[in-house]
Amino acid sequence: MMAITMKSSISIIFILLAINSSFGQLTGTKNIPGDYPTLASAIADLNTTGVGAGGVTINVVASNPQTAPAGGYVIGGSAHPSVLNNVVGNPIMIIGNANIITAPTPQVAGLLNDGIFKIIGADYVTLEGFSMLENAANTVTAAGTNNMTEWGVALLYVTTTNGAQHNTIKNSTITLNRTYQNTFGIYSNATHSAIAVSASASATTSIGGNTGLKIYGNTISNVNQGIVVIGPTAAADQNLGIDIGGAGGAQANTISNYGTTGVFSGYANVSGTVNGILIRNSIGFNVSFNTISSSVGGVINGTLNGIQAPTFSSIPTGTFTSSVNNNAISLKSGLAAGAMNGILLGTGTASVSSTINVNNNNFLDWGHTVAASGAITFISQVATHLTTNINSNTFTNISVNTAGSVTFINHSYVMPAMGSQTIDNNSIITAFAKTGAGGTVTVSTSNNVSPNGATYVFTNNNFSNLSVTGATAITGVNVADAAGSGPSRTCTGNTFNNWVGGTGPVTVMLYTSIGGPPSSISSNTINNITAQNSISGINIGNTFSGATTLNVASNTVTNLTSTGTGGAITGISCSNISTSININNNTISALSSTGASAVQGILISGATTTHVFKNTICDLSGSNVSSTVNGIQVSGGTTMTLSNNRIADLRTPAASGSNALIGINITGGSTVNAYFNTVIINGNSSGALFGSSALSTSTTPTL
Repeated sequence: MMAITMKSSISIIFILLAINSSFGQLTGTKNIPGDYPTLASAIADLNTTGVGAGGVTINVVASNPQTAPAGGYVIGGSAHPSVLNNVVGNPIMIIGNANIITAPTPQVAGLLNDGIFKIIGADYVTLEGFSMLENAANTVTAAGTNNMTEWGVALLYVTTTNGAQHNTIKNSTITLNRTYQNTFGIYSNATHSAIAVSASASATTSIGGNTGLKIYGNTISNVNQGIVVIGPTAAADQNLGIDIGGAGGAQANTISNYGTTGVFSGYANVSGTVNGILIRNSIGFNVSFNTISSSVGGVINGTLNGIQAPTFSSIPTGTFTSSVNNNAISLKSGLAAGAMNGILLGTGTASVSSTINVNNNNFLDWGHTVAASGAITFISQVATHLTTNINSNTFTNISVNTAGSVTFINHSYVMPAMGSQTIDNNSIITAFAKTGAGGTVTVSTSNNVSPNGATYVFTNNNFSNLSVTGATAITGVNVADAAGSGPSRTCTGNTFNNWVGGTGPVTVMLYTSIGGPPSSISSNTINNITAQNSISGINIGNTFSGATTLNVASNTVTNLTSTGTGGAITGISCSNISTSININNNTISALSSTGASAVQGILISGATTTHVFKNTICDLSGSNVSSTVNGIQVSGGTTMTLSNNRIADLRTPAASGSNALIGINITGGSTVNAYFNTVIINGNSSGALFGSSALSTSTTPTL
């Protein structure tokens, strides 16, 4: 018979304890009521005994509302290691079956970390099907004495090396009280502890962050901030795989009636703005298929954003793709000077090999609810991704009353070598109106110093039916590069139709300082543009340095009308170009001014070598006594060749001038070659003095 020693007895005891502990871990389905009287008791047992093989489902049977404990249910924290270091095969499912979970009253006065649910360091947890409500009795909003609930659901680390990872929040309703400035629907932050929310103490490894968070199918309302996700500050530790909205359908989130103020307590590394969705220090994220609508006039302080990725704490590295696609965004600010941004992707959120997709988003029902001066930007992508795609976004029947500036698409940034920007098939649906006078409306702005070898493509966009009032300037495509550098630019197949300007100037396509590889502007349609000031269909000006060739070909420019008392209307204007340029196969027609203005089909005011050929210029008119009309005007440059152009139907019916109507007007330049052009001049005038010329030239150039 074997003797049992003291050492072997101790070993047996430890084995028995381990077996008992394993058997005690939760597995299978646990019902409330049934297996546990309350959700709080079930979560307490989970934290104490842990989760076993195959995982556990804690199921709150329908029609069993619960009241959360003070501070909220905590999953994790000082929990069993199997909860804090859970694995994919042992999921923790907490199912609400539409039961209401009400916050306690009062929450502990002055705390800033109260939630309804808090996942602290726990992994592979799914919260599903709850209706989370603030308690109506909680009404004290002052940060130092508040008795209210900050978070619907919060995800936080338990230590800086043990975050809440691979968790899912889905199919739940979260309704708090947005008049309390510190309310967040879903909050994930790996840069502070679960207690000291304003002290920056970032997770120090990738497993300290909240990687793998999925937020699907939730309805969030009556909060100041909708969804906030902040990853660790170091580039090597940033969150991966954050997915908000998934592939749409049942995974799409709805965030509504959010936003009161950008002044809230200093949650570490959270932008001081009002956001539907804020994501930071997280690479390869997906924010798609969400419906985001702010409170209607409820924002009384700060910038209002739909979706924002502000500058990361550290510039990310590696190859990844982030996407902001298929979202519907509606913003209404009650702050007169308050700026609004639909999708705002800041600098320092990209690597030199990353890709950003901003596609198929719809912007609708925008504006200020008070007389306003705040700027509005629908899409701003200024991070230095290798590849940027901004495609098929729509701006649906929008009317804004701000006197500030409005920009549809801003993509001004320095691309890496061999980088690319593609802006394709974006459009105004029905109409866009700016009823506040002042500022500028810009369709697309791209101003950068990208190196040669990068490419910019602006194609098949339709920005039609646009109107402004008063002293509002309009610029359609605004492009400027640094001298001697810049991407190859292709602008083709775009439509700009039915614009109604005010007393400010209108420039449909403005190209200044193109440098680097060959570029082209071709097959665009510019039609029916009216204003009370100068109008330029295509304005190519300032300094073009180092470019090989700029081709301006096969564009249609029609129906440009000004009713102003000054300025000029110009179909195509080229000035100070130090490279060769071809301007050909364009149709420029129906430019009309009632003001004391110049109407010009094509204007060349400075270029090294320019060939203007096979253009059709007709139906240009100026009805003022001081009007002048020129089909083609050359006022500067080195070598100009004008050939095979057709110019006709030029009119100044009331002009009083010795040479008010000119087919080809050459007033400057070094050498001008003009041949095989057809000019028909048959205009007349009721003016006291009137003269016209098919060809007029000064003695300055060699002709």
